[in-house]
Amino acid sequence: MASNGNPRYLKLKANYCNSFLEAAKKEFPEGHWAGLSNAIWRACEVSISKATLSRILAGSRGEYEKVRAICDYYDEILLDACESYEGRLSTEWDDIDRLVESVRQQVHFSFENINPASDRDQSSWVRENFVELDMVEVEKLPSEYPALNREVLQNSQPDFEDEFDRIGLRLLRGLKTTGTELLLKHPRISVYGEPGSGKSSYLQSIALKCRAGEYLEDYVPIFIEIRHYSASVGVATIRTFIDEILADWGASAQQAEEILSAGRALLLFDGLDEAPEAQRLSIQFMIQEILSDYTDCKFICTSRLGAVFHLRGVQKVVISPFYSKKQIPEFVTRWFAYYGSDPAAAAAMLEKLYSPRYKGVREIARRPVLLNLLCLTYDHNGDFPDQRIGVFASGLSALARRLSTDEPSAIVSAPYFRENDIKNILARIASYFFIYLSEQILFDVRDIERIIQDYCKEVHSINPDRVDSTVILRGIEQFNGLLVRWGEIYCSFSHLTYQEYFTAEHLVRTDQYTDVYRYLSDRRWSFVIELVSELVPRQRAWDFFVGFKNSVDNYINGDMRLVAFLRKLDRAATFVAYTDRSDRSHGQVLIRAWYFAFALEDTEGITSLNTPSRRFDLPDMHFATSLVDAAILRGHRELYRAYHCCTAADQVSTLNRCLQRLQDFFRDDGQRQDIVSGWLHLLGEQRVRYDSAEDWWEAKRHRWQEKIANFLNTLGLPCTYGLNDEQIRRLRAYYRITRLLSTCINCSNLPDDRFAEIADSMLRLTSLPPSPRTDLSDFA
Repeated sequence: MASNGNPRYLKLKANYCNSFLEAAKKEFPEGHWAGLSNAIWRACEVSISKATLSRILAGSRGEYEKVRAICDYYDEILLDACESYEGRLSTEWDDIDRLVESVRQQVHFSFENINPASDRDQSSWVRENFVELDMVEVEKLPSEYPALNREVLQNSQPDFEDEFDRIGLRLLRGLKTTGTELLLKHPRISVYGEPGSGKSSYLQSIALKCRAGEYLEDYVPIFIEIRHYSASVGVATIRTFIDEILADWGASAQQAEEILSAGRALLLFDGLDEAPEAQRLSIQFMIQEILSDYTDCKFICTSRLGAVFHLRGVQKVVISPFYSKKQIPEFVTRWFAYYGSDPAAAAAMLEKLYSPRYKGVREIARRPVLLNLLCLTYDHNGDFPDQRIGVFASGLSALARRLSTDEPSAIVSAPYFRENDIKNILARIASYFFIYLSEQILFDVRDIERIIQDYCKEVHSINPDRVDSTVILRGIEQFNGLLVRWGEIYCSFSHLTYQEYFTAEHLVRTDQYTDVYRYLSDRRWSFVIELVSELVPRQRAWDFFVGFKNSVDNYINGDMRLVAFLRKLDRAATFVAYTDRSDRSHGQVLIRAWYFAFALEDTEGITSLNTPSRRFDLPDMHFATSLVDAAILRGHRELYRAYHCCTAADQVSTLNRCLQRLQDFFRDDGQRQDIVSGWLHLLGEQRVRYDSAEDWWEAKRHRWQEKIANFLNTLGLPCTYGLNDEQIRRLRAYYRITRLLSTCINCSNLPDDRFAEIADSMLRLTSLPPSPRTDLSDFA
């Protein structure tokens, strides 16, 4: 029962369902579901979706408020129109238990496929060797964060267990937990993580353990890969898709409704971010509708961090990367015991991995998908590269050798095919769908077969009519397991990270890598751009990054007010660097970042940051004010805080404190000290004219902000006063893609002197010279 005494759910009698449906068809001939939904909203102010209306009028139960709204709209008495219903259908609880147990016996999952090349159940690794993930419960994802404050940062202590946690998850305001603990605490969870962080494996592990009765043994686990749903032909809604899954397990539509209505389903949605762009909003709406209709069911979904799905009543969590001293050794030990040719090799690999030379590789190993490739590489070669891109290349080759036969051809039915041909085709497939079809990750088989035919014609001079592309495609699927079939008409890469790698490899191999300049502000391209930066040859790296830097600056160059902002920022940083005379590497860039951050928001600051291990990292804007310090910056900090406090209605006393500290800062500058003293005197005069400090602040704070902005301008300091929302958005984007440039040069082949030149140019509008022509002639 609901807390107000009404039943939680109601079910209309069959004759009333038919009556209401016929009335709706007559009243709204153009579309009875949409028409009735809109009419009920106007008459009763109750929102009922078309799908929910169709289910209720088909005889399924519905929420009390919605069923009552339908009856009210048609002037029918609720008690007359409804069956007796107290939160479940006529099935008694013992019948539900028997039904759930019966269905659980038939449960199988889409990821439980036998790999033809290895004759091994692909889910067996997850079932037997899944490594527990650490997570952080959050209210907001990083992309949703407002400015952080000093208290949050100081209370978020560094994790000394992890040598790579320079700042990392300290940025997340949340509670550390584990994947297992989450299931006990929250009935509805959205799991976010970086590419290859273990999101899908976590969800698969839950599904398998639920079926095995290790936990949630009273639930039916329903695992849905969103790209599988997107590839399904003729399935109208996710709710219909769930019915089809349960039908495969022997449950009728009525029994499926009983399971869901009783709250006995564990709904697992994998890869929300992998939905085609055109379907994302509708998929989000359908999932939210299921959550609203079946409030007692448990729910977990996964997505990449860059894609935020707004689902009400769902706890957000972020997966922590593997810890160097915790999950990485456990994963490696289990991997060699399960897959390796010599289980004892795990100890040798870990010894090498923890040697000083391979510290960069340990950072790569924090992602399970890359650690898997690293293990493959070591198992076959007894060593591994010291760059991420080398891990991809050698790992995928090792994977192919592990799965392939001893035949000289990679595909028996195509004797002219070699391993390199398959890699080239995969690169064409990846880049075609990612670049030209807007990051599409689900591919029509007919398009792939056409790509195979075109490749055979171009590379092997074979008439397309003589190419059995269907057989070749099947061979590619079996060759290394990277391409996975979804039904008869769709394929995708087994992991999006592989598609991104092949896209980057294709762009560099075909000399199209400068095309990434067009996508610098698109978060979905960030990983591809990082990989391209690693792949670009050393002799071309300088010109690539000159173009990269010019493209970053072009984001600002068209707006003279933003250009003026950056020029002020550069002049202020140059003056501070000259007066401070610090010999810190790239110190002037960090000072520019300081002014950039404070001009946009009061970020506060902390002083206990770990030392970056790479050559140079442009800091996250929230931490930029913590990495440099100088006497003049301490004074300018008070001025910026005074400016920003005027934007908030609850900062009545802050302005006075900031001005008092400014008066002390200008003690050696009589003219400016007089200005600040006059402001403090004016503050006192103004406040006595109002009934309360709050009334004064509301009336005068915007005028004070203008005064302080003019003073900043007099001092030649950058300020956002007068900029519109779009211009501020562009400034934030400019900083973000400059940080991407910083990340990319750190993983590039730039020599040290060129690296320093790019690093020193950041957050500054400047023109870097291209390589001399004599350098390029050798590579023509």
